[in-house]
Amino acid sequence: PQEVTEIYFTLYASLDTAILALKSGIVDHIPWTVTPGYVPDLIQNPNTDIESISDNGYFYLAFNMKREPMNYLAFRKAVSHTIDKETIVERYMGGYGQAGDSSQPPFWTDWYNSSVKIYPFDVELAKAELTSGGFTGVGTALVMPNGKPCPPLVLLTPPADYDPIRIKAGELIAKNLRSLGMDIVAKPVDFDTLVAKMNAFDYDMLIIGWSLSSDPVGNVFDILGPMASQNYFAWWPVDHEYENPWYNTLYGISTLADQESQDMAIQCHELGQVAKESFDRDVQIKYTKWGQGIVAEALPCNVLYYRVNNYAISTKWSNWIPYFGELLNVYSLGSLTSAQEPPTIEAVNVVLNVPEKLALGMPMPANVVVFNDEGHPIEGADVTLSGANLVFTPASGTTDADGTFS
Repeated sequence: PQEVTEIYFTLYASLDTAILALKSGIVDHIPWTVTPGYVPDLIQNPNTDIESISDNGYFYLAFNMKREPMNYLAFRKAVSHTIDKETIVERYMGGYGQAGDSSQPPFWTDWYNSSVKIYPFDVELAKAELTSGGFTGVGTALVMPNGKPCPPLVLLTPPADYDPIRIKAGELIAKNLRSLGMDIVAKPVDFDTLVAKMNAFDYDMLIIGWSLSSDPVGNVFDILGPMASQNYFAWWPVDHEYENPWYNTLYGISTLADQESQDMAIQCHELGQVAKESFDRDVQIKYTKWGQGIVAEALPCNVLYYRVNNYAISTKWSNWIPYFGELLNVYSLGSLTSAQEPPTIEAVNVVLNVPEKLALGMPMPANVVVFNDEGHPIEGADVTLSGANLVFTPASGTTDADGTFS
């Protein structure tokens, strides 16, 4: 590194607290994307700025095919038609993102399949999918093709203080699904619980995200492939060589996925094998894109959106280098430089401390403390003392690390 010699990591309980620390110069970077509401203020503040970079990842709605009715492809298609992605991106995300479609994000340019099947927001199309798939009671009290009533469903999301976008998206989707005759609610749970429930297949549907690796082939097949250890959707064939070896016995159920879904899982695995065994980049791209198309048809999950990562930084440092969607990385640490100038202060508070009692004819000491609106001391402030109507020795200087001049 040119100038970075030490790194201190400070934990804050909330994003609000972390942003206050950044504004006051206590920290130099928040390695977590800030929500759109903070962006204008951080750009306007002379001490802070925003670096916006495309995310190497995506956020998605997952379906658990170990449970009904998520096992029916017609159900997953119908749900997909109730997702208003334009509202999610433009209103909830403030435009800092893009509606999702493929399981490889646009970050990957050549590897991203922009031609996968999409499911436009249309509740009437959702109703038609259910009806053609053998569901009855559409719009009143939904009944599954096997004649059983659709059970009450829960759509899990992170809480608002973790990510307000995902809970809003969940509530919007649940509201639209109720118009199809479903008894469903969106329920926020703390993030650790959400992940644990996903890993244990203890969910109906949930909204979560992936931060992807540097392997574009693995980003598709090592997460969504039927034999993948990260396939938390139960999207695999039963009694087949490609049946998932990790979770096929969990709860005594391999998967309830319908035959069409199982057939597409087999095809996805075979495409992945071709992509992984080839050393030809063009072949890898072809079969990885093909795999994305199969995922979009089979819908083990619906990719909701791709996010623009807005990273908050201090203007003290320059030459940040984005790498795989992140700002804090070895390349940034190697190139960061700082003018080592004190931050610009918009407003200061000054206190002159003198003894309570002044002895006549005796010199008495005094000091000045300078601090900002958050109560933090300001180092390097220029101070000039002068007085009138008393014997006063003029003085000038700069404040120390404690914000004090004496």
